[in-house]
Amino acid sequence: MNAIPPGWLPALPALNQLSTAIWFYHFSQQTIVWANLAALKLWDAPDLDALQQRDLSMSSEGGRLRLQGYQAAFARHETVRETWTIYPRGRPVQLHCHCAQLDVAVPDIMRVEASELNFETQVSRSVEMLRHVREMVTLYDLHGNVLLRNPAAQA
Repeated sequence: MNAIPPGWLPALPALNQLSTAIWFYHFSQQTIVWANLAALKLWDAPDLDALQQRDLSMSSEGGRLRLQGYQAAFARHETVRETWTIYPRGRPVQLHCHCAQLDVAVPDIMRVEASELNFETQVSRSVEMLRHVREMVTLYDLHGNVLLRNPAAQA
């Protein structure tokens, strides 16, 4: 918890009471440095120590590009809203996530607010697969508006 900016420490007890899952992800350490009770439940973790021990390193190039894109957005003082799939204990969980830099003093930590989505497992895995494809993939609507773009197409 020493990576959390001191100004955030008084807020943690209140954040812990929320029903929305919130966690702080450290880019360099590739770990969750803090999570509220709702996030622990979402990640199927008995406690914060157990969650912090999980290997959350990005093994795919698509995943690394995605996180690099987040950091670039945060440097421009932007937030990111996306659908994620996490796999606590091997079970796919589809989430809508709102991601932002936790604090300008500590640019290496991302705040994630997540709510669970209910999709079929096959659809979930298909969307996740597109995120890890090296080629640029973009889905447009009939008017030319972007509906979905994988990390390679955003780079």
